[in-house]
Amino acid sequence: MQVLGELMLIDPSFEKIPLPWYHRAPLGFENNTNVSVTLIENVTRPICDIVISIFEPDQWKNLYRFSLIKKEQPGVINNIFESIPNWNIVLTESVTQEGGINHITSLICEPIISGDIKSELEYLETIFSKKGYIFSYKKVFIAIPKTLKTKPRRVKNGCVEDCGWIRYFLNEHYKSEVKNGDTQKVVVTADTRLRLMRFVFSGRESVSADIEHSERQGSLKTITKSLTQNSEINILSSLSNKSSVSKGLAKFRIVCESKNPAKKTIDLIKSRIRELDKDYPQLSLEVLKSHSGRSAMDLIYCKHPDDIIAKVAPHISVYIKKFRREIPKGKFPIFLSRRFISNENTKKVIKRIGEILEELNCFVVEAFPKSGDRTAASLEVKSKMWISKAGIVLIHDPEQIDHKEPVGMNLPHEYGFLDGQGKPILLLKEGNNFKLSDNWSNIEGDKPTIFPIGDSGLNPDNFDSLDKKIKEWVESIR
Repeated sequence: MQVLGELMLIDPSFEKIPLPWYHRAPLGFENNTNVSVTLIENVTRPICDIVISIFEPDQWKNLYRFSLIKKEQPGVINNIFESIPNWNIVLTESVTQEGGINHITSLICEPIISGDIKSELEYLETIFSKKGYIFSYKKVFIAIPKTLKTKPRRVKNGCVEDCGWIRYFLNEHYKSEVKNGDTQKVVVTADTRLRLMRFVFSGRESVSADIEHSERQGSLKTITKSLTQNSEINILSSLSNKSSVSKGLAKFRIVCESKNPAKKTIDLIKSRIRELDKDYPQLSLEVLKSHSGRSAMDLIYCKHPDDIIAKVAPHISVYIKKFRREIPKGKFPIFLSRRFISNENTKKVIKRIGEILEELNCFVVEAFPKSGDRTAASLEVKSKMWISKAGIVLIHDPEQIDHKEPVGMNLPHEYGFLDGQGKPILLLKEGNNFKLSDNWSNIEGDKPTIFPIGDSGLNPDNFDSLDKKIKEWVESIR
């Protein structure tokens, strides 16, 4: 089975190869999966294909798929494994199906013996038949493509990393077809039978179109006959399904090449479909969308309809990566926003907040003011707020900070940054002897959490203590 998707645009540097989420899922390409990235010869196209597989190219010619079915009962899986001592199991899938009646197992194996493989397969067929299994086998790869270059790599955050070597290979061997610096268009398929993802390079003017049509017999034949007449359009891939259309309709997605510019090809497709719709109104034909390629990086994650996603600005991404490494594994990072006025009173409160969060398996994230370059300080503050899961905004009682303004300029800014990202915020106010600054926009709409001044606020046994307030909040957000 081939899982098809969009016509994709890949960055010409090839530092990362994005793997669309709908292609990764059926292949089981989880994060940190080890894969081989292989360039194989395409005998019908001017550029090689990229193949990403959990199998190494040296294994391809030796792999067999075993399929076994037996009535569900204890010991089915163990019985299979102990019956194939002369085979290395590379991949296995096993599940109870058909209402719990049968247990179906599929294995991909390579022989660890040399010699007569045919006799070994016939032996397995006899053994499993005696044990009550329905057994069948076949080669995984029928035709072995020519390998041009391969490297082991790893799937990380939806991409295969460290693939810049592909760019050098393409520039060296396909210089006329691959112009240095050009974004590359590819057609991607996930082959669930071979357990691999294939990237086929398409022409610079290739396009994609989604055509809605009725489920009537002959609809697809009518569409393709019209589009490919006079050999103006070559259909590289097609997918017909019933997703995102009304009942009684289907969607036909095509990726096409043409000698014409992409815009002219799209106009031609729309024109042909309009003509067909006039001639065959019962087919309900319409071009839903068309484009000349989607950015591959936009397809690596499935977005929830209610998610509001903000992309990391490039100028702070390097800082985010740096500070993220400083967070201990398994800890819940909480940003602490406060005025940096240091005396015995503030030190006690800050220390106790840190102790409480440590007890709750949290990690305090702080961005301290720095002398000199305020731009660098701003980048650090933004980066550390970005990596935090929540924030505490602490407002001291004026008497505890030598009667200075309790709301510094940084507090509203940091509160707004965290709030804009939808992160939980605990607004902590020391005592109830003062009002929040009128300069803080409409902060009166947010009710602060008040804790007592002095030792009573730091006493864990006190009903209104810092301990009680922070623990209740952390439990509610986690």
